[in-house]
Amino acid sequence: MTQKLVAEISFSPSIREKWPTGTFIAEAHLLAESPSPWSMRAELWGPPNEGGRAFAWISFLSANAPFTDIPLGDSFQLKLGRTVVGTARLRVHPMISTAYEENDFVGHPTAPVRAAA
Repeated sequence: MTQKLVAEISFSPSIREKWPTGTFIAEAHLLAESPSPWSMRAELWGPPNEGGRAFAWISFLSANAPFTDIPLGDSFQLKLGRTVVGTARLRVHPMISTAYEENDFVGHPTAPVRAAA
């Protein structure tokens, strides 16, 4: 299962007529030392505002994308071919741990938090 992250996307003013309003795929240039882009899927929460900014769920088509190496708040370029379509900035850092905690408080409100099965 692909992990979805929250990101703020700022679209380039030069392509205002072509700003997406829903789901799109772009090349994410995550790290300067990594010459290859990573395919990224974005599901916008709504159309971009007047300034071209929108929040989105983003995910990477490859499980090997180094998105965990990006510091929270840093931005990376989004391109389609040679055209820069915008930048994305992670707003919630991904959870790297595989053990998640859960508690079914509806059925057992006083039960202690336990590791997910």
